[in-house]
Amino acid sequence: MRTLNGAKVLTVGYCNPADGVKTIGDTMNVVTTTIGTVTGTTIGTVTGTTIGTATGMTIGMVTGMTMEDTKIVES
Repeated sequence: MRTLNGAKVLTVGYCNPADGVKTIGDTMNVVTTTIGTVTGTTIGTVTGTTIGTATGMTIGMVTGMTMEDTKIVES
């Protein structure tokens, strides 16, 4: 990201080409929303499968992505 005067901007988060730079706060919202939605929707339907699959996938993928690509500095 470049400011009008050409100064460098430090962005903390991870970069997803599809939707731009995400901050750690945005990531936490995604995790919270996913856990809430999947858990709430699925408890009545497929409790066993979802707890093993969806929870593991969400925590592993989203948290891992955030930790690995935490700082992005673009000039």
